[in-house]
Amino acid sequence: MMRKLYKLILILTMILTLSACTGLIEKVKFEGVTDDIRKPNNRNLMIKGTWKLKDKVVPENLESDILEKYSKTEWFYLSDEIVKFESRYTAKPNFKTRYLNFSELIKDLSKEIKETEKYIKGEGTVFTVTDGQYFYQDIFVINEKEIAFFYDGILFVFEKASTEVSKEIVANVKELVVEKSSDDNTTEDKKNDIALLLGIKTPRKDKNGNSYYTYRTVLFRRNNKHKPLIYSIKNLLIPRTTGFWMVGQEHIIDDRGTRDILFSYSLAVGNKESSRYLLGEKNNNSIIYLGKDHVALEIYDYISSERTYGIYDLNKLSDNTKLSILDIAGELGIQTFKDETAKILSASTIEADLLDDLDFSNIGIKRTNDRWNFISNINMRVNNNLQTREFRINLIPTIDLIDQESLSVPWDAVRTKLPGAIDAYTSPDKSVLIVQNNNELLAFDLNDGIISNESLMSAKINENDRIIMAQWIMGEQATVWEETIKNQEIIPMNFIISH
Repeated sequence: MMRKLYKLILILTMILTLSACTGLIEKVKFEGVTDDIRKPNNRNLMIKGTWKLKDKVVPENLESDILEKYSKTEWFYLSDEIVKFESRYTAKPNFKTRYLNFSELIKDLSKEIKETEKYIKGEGTVFTVTDGQYFYQDIFVINEKEIAFFYDGILFVFEKASTEVSKEIVANVKELVVEKSSDDNTTEDKKNDIALLLGIKTPRKDKNGNSYYTYRTVLFRRNNKHKPLIYSIKNLLIPRTTGFWMVGQEHIIDDRGTRDILFSYSLAVGNKESSRYLLGEKNNNSIIYLGKDHVALEIYDYISSERTYGIYDLNKLSDNTKLSILDIAGELGIQTFKDETAKILSASTIEADLLDDLDFSNIGIKRTNDRWNFISNINMRVNNNLQTREFRINLIPTIDLIDQESLSVPWDAVRTKLPGAIDAYTSPDKSVLIVQNNNELLAFDLNDGIISNESLMSAKINENDRIIMAQWIMGEQATVWEETIKNQEIIPMNFIISH
């Protein structure tokens, strides 16, 4: 009896030991994975301290006024209470860490400044510092004594001067925050300063009768001090974490055929000629969605008339690789895609078993009424005739992909007020409604969800124009957006300001 009891205890001990080891192994796997994202303890930050400028990597074509702006830069301060770099600061820092491939992250930025590889290469830790409103900065950890980050197109490299930030600096930043808060509370126009960037595509025909698209950005800005303002520029201006980028396409016809070349570059360090990408299998495509880090294309084959879709990472365009559903939504997304495809096939009179040969990268993003939707399609040949079935996919993304902001008023209420409405957007503070109909963009006041009777503004657009990008900002950054737009070549617009 004792021998059996001894064996039982021994077996239980071995099981418990193996379980503990398995847990340890799983923990090690998790901590080493390159997609690890976590919120660090502010009081144990490895980047906390006072940092002295060691070097600046500057692109050759950087504007002289930006160079002058940072000619006397010397210090960067970071603690669990404050972060300060030049005129940028916050007293409410939040931190997130990621372990990433540096080369992939800065591929397009470093195209014009090869020297970045002197400091940033391989894999490492990136700290994201933000206060959720005005301050955002990605910081590369080079080693325990060196960090670097991009701002205004410049790579700033710092070495640690102290593990602490002086009480005087902390107090100074907090005083600046108090002063700014006081100004915001007493100046009504700052509190209600709102800007919206809309990306619009317009269909055209080339000399061969083939379709292509041109793109433009429309900025709407409104505060209590001024009448609403509206500007329009060529191409798509998108605010990203590394600053403003310009995205667009060139439609080219020559001896090699017809193709659409996408360009994407930072306004601070790049240019259109050095950032051109031939994407898609057929090279004839148009932008159907643009977000801060991704672009979705509709890809068209002029010969077969087949259409497919593709979503690309803006930081990896040179790879010419679509994101797959597995990248976007994991195994659950794969199953959802299969289920949606099966529904389409079962509802079709066509006898075709396509479920074993699905293209999991044939996925796009389109706007319908008040939201962005994931879409795909099936191209089928029946008696030599092309039949295409397009369908939505109810994916739950596991990556930051869609800038999804639902309307603060019901879509039915918008359609009741404006029966011709095609699309609509509401500001983050729920005070402004932007509506698109067949030939206008209209702006309305919103008060407790009630749409004003009179529009703030109306601007003429083309009947077949479609919105493919929408980005809101509130507060002081609205001025930055307007100044950035005004520094580009303005396209005249027909518009009416009501009041």
